[in-house]
Amino acid sequence: TKEYIINSAESGRWLDETRYEWGYKIEKDTHYSPQMQSAPKRWRKELTHTSAPGAFHRWKVVLLVKEGDKQRDPIKRVLEAGKATIYSSQNAGRDITHIIIDNKSFPAEKYLFKAQYYPVQYLRDYLFE
Repeated sequence: TKEYIINSAESGRWLDETRYEWGYKIEKDTHYSPQMQSAPKRWRKELTHTSAPGAFHRWKVVLLVKEGDKQRDPIKRVLEAGKATIYSSQNAGRDITHIIIDNKSFPAEKYLFKAQYYPVQYLRDYLFE
C-alpha cells in the first residue's frame, strides 16, 4: 500500500508488511465479506507454511475463455501469478489438471479433455473461500 511505502521510507528500512496487507483488520462497514478480507493473510500463511511458490503451483490449466473476452487476460494473470502452467487447447497433454471454462462460449468443449472442468467462478471461490 501507499502507507507501507511511505512509512518504510520514513523508517529508513522495509517494515513488516503484515500490518499493511489487505484484511489485516477486518472492516465491518464494507461490502467485502470477512472471509474475502482475510484471504490475503490466509494465503500468505499457507504459502509460507508449505513453501509452495504459488496458490496454483501444481495446476496444469487449459483456459477455455474466448480470446478478446474481457475476463480472459485477468484470469490468465491470476493463474500465472499463482504459478499455474497454462496450455492452449491445441497443445494440452494428458497431464492437464484443470480446465477453466466459460460455459457460454465453449459448451461443446466440455468433453474434449479428461481433466476436471471448472467454471470461471471457481477461481474466485478457491482464492477467497
